Amino acid sequence: MSQFRDIKGVLFDSGFTLVQPIGGSWWPGHFFHKTLENHNICELSWNRLEGALEVGTRFLDDNHHLMTEDHEREQFRNFYRIVLENLGLHNPDSDLLQALANAKVDEIGFELFDDSRAVIKRLHESGRSLGIVSDAWPSLEKKYRLLGLRHYFKTFVISAQIGSCKPNERNYKKAIDELGLPPEKLLFVDDFPENVEKAIELGLKGILMVRSGTPASDDIEWVRNLEEIEVLL
Repeated sequence: MSQFRDIKGVLFDSGFTLVQPIGGSWWPGHFFHKTLENHNICELSWNRLEGALEVGTRFLDDNHHLMTEDHEREQFRNFYRIVLENLGLHNPDSDLLQALANAKVDEIGFELFDDSRAVIKRLHESGRSLGIVSDAWPSLEKKYRLLGLRHYFKTFVISAQIGSCKPNERNYKKAIDELGLPPEKLLFVDDFPENVEKAIELGLKGILMVRSGTPASDDIEWVRNLEEIEVLL
């Protein structure tokens, strides 16, 4: 019998497990260049973009504890200021920074994989408890609501709101407690091997999601899509 047959609940990562970023990359955001054009900003040192994003991301990592979308907006105002200054735009206009922050918070910015909606619905209808455990910001919950999926998830753990990212055990334990099921009855699905390994260490079952390419680990069971998970359950 499959080790997954007694699973009563499933905890999902979000990015590259259920959804993917529009344009293929999370940063600087699919709206970034268009917003700059709307504010007549064209001449920047684009060859420095990778380094600018690295500096901005360090700022986000060092300040990853915020509870509300208002706090998130202010954080992304600072993020885009850092990025733009590193691209050569000194003292960027306040309206531009607000427009970029608003787009990051209010626009969904990602799309579901083809199998996500149908499989999530079927798993919910099967009686299994579902949850999200994502390294993300407060607006993620709103975005799932806009996609018509939020109601399928009993727990929705966002790293920024608890001040730690996976594989910190706090993130998993909060989801486990909110589902109210023993760890051995739960399956955790993520696209990072270290996150799946931590779940297994905590007593959950674990599956690595590999939507494309080759698995980064040979030690963890992996799947290409959600439908393959259904077959295992």
